Amino acid sequence: MVVLSEEADIMPGQLLIWAQSSEESLELKETCYGLMIQGEEEAISRVVGRLRERLPYSIFCKERGFCIGDKTRCRTGKKGGWAGAARPGFHQLERESRLLTTLGRALEAVEANEEIKLEGTACQALDEETLRLMVQKILSAE
Repeated sequence: MVVLSEEADIMPGQLLIWAQSSEESLELKETCYGLMIQGEEEAISRVVGRLRERLPYSIFCKERGFCIGDKTRCRTGKKGGWAGAARPGFHQLERESRLLTTLGRALEAVEANEEIKLEGTACQALDEETLRLMVQKILSAE
């Protein structure tokens, strides 16, 4: 799964066109959040690499547990919409996608060796335990 951050200046359809232009032998499907890619691992890596060259801080990837069009998971076989209900994992993906813009900004700042600022305050390096506690607090607040 290739997921676009909310600040990406393209729509999933453009992402699909870019992936198709690679001429790799892959199965592609445009989604509301980006793109699903299926095929040989090396070909997928090449396509994702090219997409990241165009939008290095707006494209994020994760593996999906089911093939494109899997009858047990795809809503098209279940009449879609409310009858098909949300697919397992969709709500997690929706939650994760809200964080991608912030993550992209942080990655860009780290690569540029800039100080990362949140709400006007410079961030200092955190130890692992402090970071874990912060993440737990944020996730429990939503």
